Amino acid sequence: GASVQAVAAKPSEHKALQPSAAQALAARYRCQVLVCGHAHVFQDQVLEGGLRWWVVGAFGAPQDVLEFGADGALRPRAPEDSARSPNP
Repeated sequence: GASVQAVAAKPSEHKALQPSAAQALAARYRCQVLVCGHAHVFQDQVLEGGLRWWVVGAFGAPQDVLEFGADGALRPRAPEDSARSPNP
C-alpha cells in the first residue's frame, strides 16, 4: 500500500536507526532499557555500555508489539498473538 511505497521512496539515511541517539536518550533519563517504535525493522540489541535497545516494527508487521511477561521480561509478539493471548 501507500506506506510501503512511502518507505521505499525515503533515502536510506532517513530510515537508518541511530544507536548514538538511543544511547544519549537513555543516558539523559538514566534508563537501562529503551523501546522505540514504528521503525519498520524489528531489533533487539545490547549497545555499548549495556543499554538494551528494542525497536518494534511498523503497525501490523511481525513483532510490532512488546508485552511484559509474568516474570517482568519483555517479549516481542505479533498483534494477532496478542489478541489471542493477552497474558502469556
